[in-house]
Amino acid sequence: MRKLIISFSLLLVVALSIKAASLHGIRIENTENPVIIFVDGEQVSTPTMSCFIANLNPGNYRIEVYEVEPIGRNDRERRGDLLYDNIIYFSGNGIKNICIDGNYTALPSPPRKKWDGIHSNGELMDNNTFNCFFSAVKDAPFKSDKMSLIETAVRTSAFTSKQCKRLIDLNTFDDDKIEMLQMLYPRVIDRQHFFMLIESLTFISSKDKMNDFIKEYNNRYN
Repeated sequence: MRKLIISFSLLLVVALSIKAASLHGIRIENTENPVIIFVDGEQVSTPTMSCFIANLNPGNYRIEVYEVEPIGRNDRERRGDLLYDNIIYFSGNGIKNICIDGNYTALPSPPRKKWDGIHSNGELMDNNTFNCFFSAVKDAPFKSDKMSLIETAVRTSAFTSKQCKRLIDLNTFDDDKIEMLQMLYPRVIDRQHFFMLIESLTFISSKDKMNDFIKEYNNRYN
């Protein structure tokens, strides 16, 4: 019986480890106060300190986090001031963490500029700044370092298709190019030229994958 219990315990540990290893998604946390969270315009949580959105497909997601505002003596609540608003890229693997500092000051919604039928935060990165940025991405030793630099840049800057082409050409394989293209696409200001980037992919299946991503993205946000 003792051996049976030990064996069962080991199987349980292995099962839990496998389950944990397969878990992926976006975790949003606030350190002190409860918040209400929206993903792509849909509320995904009641007032909470921590929310985990599991098993998301690779792609861009708009994350909005609002402070909680009481509205009556029955402890009912509604969303108050906007604390966080950003379109982030999720690769489909691992856990993406977003932490909202509890010592925040409520911020108004950031100004938005409309380019080519889309809304984007941030200014177009000028050529001098881009050249410095491109050199930093090129010199980054690992793929994860390159993607981290781009992920940071797209939060505040927009790009031209020509600039994006220079970035994706740093990659050898289509899968890596697609991952970078999916991250950059929401910040491209001249999407009428984006087809040239898709055509630069080697395989038809890669082109189809990127076209499917664009269709899904435009259906979601336009």
